[in-house]
Amino acid sequence: MKRKILFSTALVILIVGIGYCLIFQLNSLSHVGSFLFVTDKNKMNWIGLTGIIAIAGLIYNFYDGRRRFRGDIRSKSRIDWMKTVRALVAQYISDCDNIVYHMEHTEGKNFLVGDIDGAGTRIKKTYNEILLYVPDNESNKLLLDNIKQMYEFLKSGHTKSRKTTSDFHKIMRKTVDDSSMYFKIEWEKAKRGE
Repeated sequence: MKRKILFSTALVILIVGIGYCLIFQLNSLSHVGSFLFVTDKNKMNWIGLTGIIAIAGLIYNFYDGRRRFRGDIRSKSRIDWMKTVRALVAQYISDCDNIVYHMEHTEGKNFLVGDIDGAGTRIKKTYNEILLYVPDNESNKLLLDNIKQMYEFLKSGHTKSRKTTSDFHKIMRKTVDDSSMYFKIEWEKAKRGE
C-alpha cells in the first residue's frame, strides 16, 4: 500500500513539474532539451538520452529491489514455517499410529486418558502446536480437517473393533496425502514469494 502511495505521489509531482515547465518555462525547457539531446552541429547527442535512461533504470531498480527483498523475506519465512509444521505433522501422524496400534493390542485402553511412555502427552502437545502454527481458515482446511478428525477419533477411544481401526488408517492415509498436497501448494507460494 505504501509503495502505491509513494509511486502515485512521485507520478503526480513529475506531471506537475513537467506541466510547470511546459506552461511557464517553455523557453528554458527548449534550452535544456537542446543542451541534452542536440550537439552544436544539430546532430543527436546520445549522452543526454543515455543519462535519462540511466536515471529511469536506477528508479526501476530501486523499486524492484525493494519488491524482491520483501518477496525473499516472505519466501524464507514460509519455508522455515513449512519445515516446522511438516515435522510436527509427521510426528503427530507417527504418534497417532503408534497409539492406535497399542490400543488395539491392549484391550482398547485410551492412551490420551492414561498416558504411557508420554505418547498421549506428545500427541496433545503436537496437536496443539499444529493448531497454533496453522490458522483455522479456508486455505488451511486441507491440512487441519484430517488432523482434527484423527484427534477426535483417538479422544473417543473407539479402537476395539477392526472396522474402526481400519477407518482410522484410512483417515491417516488421507491425512498423509492431503498434507503432501498442502505442503506442495505452500511450496509453490514460497517460490513465488507470496
